[in-house]
Amino acid sequence: MPWATVFSATCAIISRMEPTDGALISAYQTGDEAAFATLVARHMRSVFNLALRLVADPAKAEDVAQETFVKAWKHLDRFDTTRAFRPWVLAIAHTTAIDHLRKKRAFPFSLLAYKDTDGVETPFAESLPTEDPSPEDLAIINEASSRLQGALTQLPAKAQEVLFLHYNEGLTFDEIGIVLGEPLHTVKSRHRRALISLRAILG
Repeated sequence: MPWATVFSATCAIISRMEPTDGALISAYQTGDEAAFATLVARHMRSVFNLALRLVADPAKAEDVAQETFVKAWKHLDRFDTTRAFRPWVLAIAHTTAIDHLRKKRAFPFSLLAYKDTDGVETPFAESLPTEDPSPEDLAIINEASSRLQGALTQLPAKAQEVLFLHYNEGLTFDEIGIVLGEPLHTVKSRHRRALISLRAILG
């Protein structure tokens, strides 16, 4: 059997041996304090990455991540283990980061909506088709990193959030809706609009 196949199978077995988020939460709810630490370790990177994307400052992102898990800890004893933990904790991180931005009354440059020569912000249409992206659309996501990042700064902040959560964090559109507190059709429309805008910017 090829080494790569053995390695892949071993990783899959190890993954299945790890407790699910639901099992960890249930363990915490019955008195296992260490279970929460495992949850934090498992999801800290995703929470920090989302916070950093929004506040654009590593130190502030650390504060947001810490505050996020404190908030999660306060409500974990009542958490419904039939729900997915990751979208829930990312929703807390999103709200916490936005609160930090509102307090300082300024958004980082990367989150500014695109403005035309008259200084008018470009609105994003919510009535665009919501079909799955074509191979041509998906190819945009695989453009060279520097060029893509430059194009992303020209998109509205909410469009950037959808792309980040879908392509960087691997969330489904349903999960993104939970994180952002928006209906599924809005998330899909924003995703489609973002891809169309990127295609236009990248030529």
